[in-house]
Amino acid sequence: MGAFAAFFSGNVLSILIGSAYRSLGFSRRLGTGLKVAGVYGLLSIPAYMAVLASETGILIGLVERGIVDPFLIGFLVVGAALRRT
Repeated sequence: MGAFAAFFSGNVLSILIGSAYRSLGFSRRLGTGLKVAGVYGLLSIPAYMAVLASETGILIGLVERGIVDPFLIGFLVVGAALRRT
């Protein structure tokens, strides 16, 4: 349950940061990228749940990467953008 909470909240935070790109001083391109990454991660959650429900364990790591990597990469880019400013 803790991992699922991190999956969900990380992607929601990515969407929220992407939506507030103007007030944070980011480019529109970065804001759009963060929103796309967050939505992609949220859409990957049902696929992850389907793989868990199948109990085969095939490709579960790949599907999990689809949830986690978009917002982690987005947060790294946000950190780099904040460091530049």
